[in-house]
Amino acid sequence: MKNKILCHIRTGAANGISLAELINLTGLENRKLRKHIEQLRRSGVVIVSGITGYFFPGDQYELSTYIKQEQARARSISKTLRTAKKAFENMVSGQVNI
Repeated sequence: MKNKILCHIRTGAANGISLAELINLTGLENRKLRKHIEQLRRSGVVIVSGITGYFFPGDQYELSTYIKQEQARARSISKTLRTAKKAFENMVSGQVNI
């Protein structure tokens, strides 16, 4: 299945393929397709996503832009989790103020 996905991903932002196109070409459901892409990324395949869709980075700029985008997303998630953790700590200590 992973090869079926990889054969449709091209190099460069200008050649990005949308999630909808990948779903159509692979026959996978949205969640399954995104899970496969995540597994590919974790196995070392650099698949970038941006406004044009999924693609292999064509140059340093495209890769650095993706890295910055993901770092910003990670910071945002971290901030959200801090709030949830604080609420959890308050619940555990008996202060149920959410």
